[in-house]
Amino acid sequence: MKIDIPSACPIDDCDDQVLTKTEGLRYLFKRYNDALDVDDIVASGMAELEICLAIRAQRSRIDSINHARTVGWPININFRGLPDRVVKMKDQIYQLLFVEGLKSKDVFLVRFLHVLKEKGYSTRDSYKKLHDPMKVPKDLITDARPG
Repeated sequence: MKIDIPSACPIDDCDDQVLTKTEGLRYLFKRYNDALDVDDIVASGMAELEICLAIRAQRSRIDSINHARTVGWPININFRGLPDRVVKMKDQIYQLLFVEGLKSKDVFLVRFLHVLKEKGYSTRDSYKKLHDPMKVPKDLITDARPG
């Protein structure tokens, strides 16, 4: 039996329109119709709420996609190629995080970078060394203070 999906939410006070008739909505409307057929008020009420939430989620998803397109964000991400793309952008990411971004306003990070420069270490080299505890220069460890 084919289930017809109405163009709007079944809840009386809701004016949300169905944007795309999906299989998920078809299933929810079938449950709703089945509950109405047997006069199950609780099941039909729950099905109404599920339908309303599904319609709102659909609208939110479409609005998010439209916003992403407007600001030039990718809609579909190729996760297999992502690491290569990130590595190519390392200089831009570094600039965003440590020069222009919130990290540049972190008092502790700013002080740490200042100490690195005072000791004659380049920031990038020291940052790489910090990922490997065996390579952290001893004079940086001796300046470490708790709290």
